[in-house]
Amino acid sequence: MRHTTATALGFVLTGLVAASVVGLKSGDAGAEPSLLGPRLLGSTDGGIAPTIALAAQGLVKPPVIEDVEEMCALLIGCSDVPLPIPSQDLGECVRALWKELSLPDAVKFSISLRECGLGSNSCKDLRECALHGVTGDVCAGRGMDRQMSFCDSEGRALTCNKGKLVQVRNCPRFGEQCAAKNGQSTCFLGSCPPEVPADGTPVCSANGAKIFVCDGGKLLSFDCGGFGLTCTKGTDGKPTCASEKSPTCSKDAKRCDGDDHVGCVGGHEVRVQCGKSGMKCAEVATKDSVGVCTAPAGGDGGACSGQPSRCVGSSVQYCAGGKTRSFFCKGLGFSKCVGGPGQARCAL
Repeated sequence: MRHTTATALGFVLTGLVAASVVGLKSGDAGAEPSLLGPRLLGSTDGGIAPTIALAAQGLVKPPVIEDVEEMCALLIGCSDVPLPIPSQDLGECVRALWKELSLPDAVKFSISLRECGLGSNSCKDLRECALHGVTGDVCAGRGMDRQMSFCDSEGRALTCNKGKLVQVRNCPRFGEQCAAKNGQSTCFLGSCPPEVPADGTPVCSANGAKIFVCDGGKLLSFDCGGFGLTCTKGTDGKPTCASEKSPTCSKDAKRCDGDDHVGCVGGHEVRVQCGKSGMKCAEVATKDSVGVCTAPAGGDGGACSGQPSRCVGSSVQYCAGGKTRSFFCKGLGFSKCVGGPGQARCAL
């Protein structure tokens, strides 16, 4: 059963879902425009709404590892789901996502992964959430030579690679339009107003909820408010999303404050509440650190260090936070564990 957590929001598996203006302009798969609708605001499963409130205060509460295990098992084991996965190995996936969700940058962790990954309890739930009503065969024969994207009849921006659907952006859900050119599609709000520079220089919206960019006469946006953040000038002077209610800080400032780690994101402090997740602030990072936190000693299965994941019956046995863990695949509706050492995962 999925735990209800108050993990801090936002993306940013840095190579997977970077919330950058570069992504907005290039159509990068990581660029997420306004992604927070009424259904998401009212959600508690996966910690969506509590996370927004925490992020607004500059707080990150790392998730319980069981939630990350279930998310990784579904992302890997459910076929044709257009969401990024750091690894096809369950152990490596858990280590990567648990780390990313336990860093100051977790205030910008992907809303798509948050909503669909942490909010789903079955492959059916995950597909319905990630596909937004798109049929799985929509990319048949598309993008065979290179990744390409297009607008479908419902105004969604779809990206295909080698005949597989790799991203769905539901433009109409948030009042946006889909536009495609030269095999690239994007969601945009309309024509660029005079106050947004035509040369592509990013600016904050008047209410501080979004970052605006003008690209070829079309107004693109990144929704800081969807993460509980505010558009403000970062330490480099450029617009960024930050927890404006928290104290200001210098770019590389970081410290331990009791069990909490205090870092700096967008010129404002972000406090990772390691202690509230049963961990401590990592004075010195090690290979067993969980982001900026240190997992407690002991626990089921005993200590481990670098052993590859492997199948033990219908379970994946792997190492995370310096401890051996076992994930029972059948408990989430999968039938077995497959793959050799370092490639173990759950399968239907």
